[in-house]
Amino acid sequence: MCARILCFGDSNTYGFDPRDPLEKRYPPQERWPDLLAERTGWDVVNLGLNGRTIPFRPGETEAAIAQIRKRLPADCLLIMLGSNDALTMAGPSAGKIAARMDVFLSALRKVVPGLPILLLSPPRVEIPLAHIQELFWDMIPAFRAVAARQGVSFASAASWELPLSSDEVHFSAQAHAAFALQAERHLRPILALPPRGRE
Repeated sequence: MCARILCFGDSNTYGFDPRDPLEKRYPPQERWPDLLAERTGWDVVNLGLNGRTIPFRPGETEAAIAQIRKRLPADCLLIMLGSNDALTMAGPSAGKIAARMDVFLSALRKVVPGLPILLLSPPRVEIPLAHIQELFWDMIPAFRAVAARQGVSFASAASWELPLSSDEVHFSAQAHAAFALQAERHLRPILALPPRGRE
């Protein structure tokens, strides 16, 4: 099956590489969407954007949905957002961030009601602040509840082993490779495909 997967996310989907002073991006062969495409033969579309937060205000929600609609048809939309909200919001909480996602998904599902969606709670960061660490763990049940309410699939990227770069926020090349494996594992049942054999 040659599935088409849209990946809507932030810098960890875009492939930001804090080690590179010029390109600031991993080469295609090290970004998880490209690695996922290579592993599976699927058409994987990278809609990542550095600094993106969850679109929840009317104008930004409409713009985000328009960007997604331009790349349809697709067999699944993978959404991984929330990290930048957690790091930039005044007085962040898992409930506030999940509420933003709820607004975005509600708007999105009204426009493209039949599109299968995999919602990921954001991957953990290693910033040595207890309230930030707790916030990323608290987002797991909060996002899971949003996914259940919206009728979409859910997975927790915070639970995956994803080694980070020295900035303690962005994926290392090893994390991109690990993420591609996990993404495939969670996408295959949505696409009604059998699991891949052990690697």
